[in-house]
Amino acid sequence: MIVYPASEYLMWWSINGSGRPLISAEEISTDIKVESEPIPVIGSTNPIAVVSNGTDYSGKIMLQNGELELILKTYGYNNATQIQNSILTIASKDGLIKRTLIGVNIISEGTGIKAKSKQTLIDLSFSYTRQTN
Repeated sequence: MIVYPASEYLMWWSINGSGRPLISAEEISTDIKVESEPIPVIGSTNPIAVVSNGTDYSGKIMLQNGELELILKTYGYNNATQIQNSILTIASKDGLIKRTLIGVNIISEGTGIKAKSKQTLIDLSFSYTRQTN
């Protein structure tokens, strides 16, 4: 299969060495950005090269409030920003696609409650140190 619908993916979150599936994750997105720096030459306004300084890994995940509260209570946390150095794995059910985010640190937690919504979703922003496929 070349194109996978969202229902064909599973997510697993490992916190403090123990893992659990994420059953209510509505959305996940990741962003990999390479920081670059132009190398100037004396007497010219145009750079002669561009050097990569480092890579910035970040992302967002949206899940139901009830699932997040269960995770927080399991590990004795008051809020999601206490989750540091965790591992998040996203994989297709057939095992052909797998991406593991290592060193996941939750950097912000946002809650939005809509009057007639059937669920309360939490938006978590995170950074991570590296990724494996």
